[in-house]
Amino acid sequence: MASPITIYFLGVAPIPVGHRVEVRTYFIETGVFRKKLEPNFDQPIITDLDTGIVYSAATNYAQISMYTPGARLPLPLKPRADLKLHGLWTAIVRACNIHWIGIGSSAFPQTTLVVDPQTPA
Repeated sequence: MASPITIYFLGVAPIPVGHRVEVRTYFIETGVFRKKLEPNFDQPIITDLDTGIVYSAATNYAQISMYTPGARLPLPLKPRADLKLHGLWTAIVRACNIHWIGIGSSAFPQTTLVVDPQTPA
């Protein structure tokens, strides 16, 4: 059996212990003058396979450049077609903690998921 993996997700993903999840990671373009593709582990798409609920950053669904805090975005239900898949695997959730990092109006949520990888999705 593979060793547990810890996922630090910037957002709220209250996935119950024991649920099956699918985790997708994508490549992101980095660099200013010499562009290169690197895995973007900070913005995975996590799907709770037992409920069908998807947790993700909005940038996986739309190009966002000028966002006004508090504005609603008409996001599609499918990820952007131009994203290049890095990894796709399933796992069982063994622990889920949600923390608020920061103070006052600058606080933001982070979910820490500890998962046991299963076979590739």
